Amino acid sequence: MGADGVYVYAIVRAAVTPPSDAFGVGSPPAPLWSIRRGQIAAVVSEAPPKLRARRRDLLAHQDLLQRLAEDGPVLPMRFGMVAPDEESVRRQLAGAGRDHIADLERLSGGVEVNM
Repeated sequence: MGADGVYVYAIVRAAVTPPSDAFGVGSPPAPLWSIRRGQIAAVVSEAPPKLRARRRDLLAHQDLLQRLAEDGPVLPMRFGMVAPDEESVRRQLAGAGRDHIADLERLSGGVEVNM
């Protein structure tokens, strides 16, 4: 992992995996993976150095969230959510796991439409 931390895209159910042909933010685009804890997982990548809201990165973030939503409910993170390391993400998942599970269950079967 790079020294700039872990970029967090979303919280999903543990069974959901990032699409194999999707990539994250950065140039070149970062590979994605999941950090699992119990019934939930965080979809992450390495955080690029000097992350800024560039069009390509905003679109990569949004596209991934939309693709994850095809497999079920998603708790999206705002653009630019970076954790110091994987262990920090695991601790957060462990600490808020019940709330995340309840939120995912509440969102199950719903659809969001932006106009």
